Amino acid sequence: MIDSRAQGRGYAKEFLDCLTAWYRENGYHSLHLAVLEKNQAVIPFYEAYGFTTYEERVSEKLGRVFCMAYPLDPSTQV
Repeated sequence: MIDSRAQGRGYAKEFLDCLTAWYRENGYHSLHLAVLEKNQAVIPFYEAYGFTTYEERVSEKLGRVFCMAYPLDPSTQV
């Protein structure tokens, strides 16, 4: 999570760029993450980056959890 005082400056995108590059270079085909219901305002950011929601789960402790994936290899279906 990016500190609220630093939001809107491109740090999250830069972080994801570095993260996806590292995973791609190390042979991974997709990147997965989970977003808690209380933080669902971040979902449009991930969607704009290219993540898709593939499952919603309900956890007794965490509430709704949105499972998202980003394909690192264009031929990979996530």
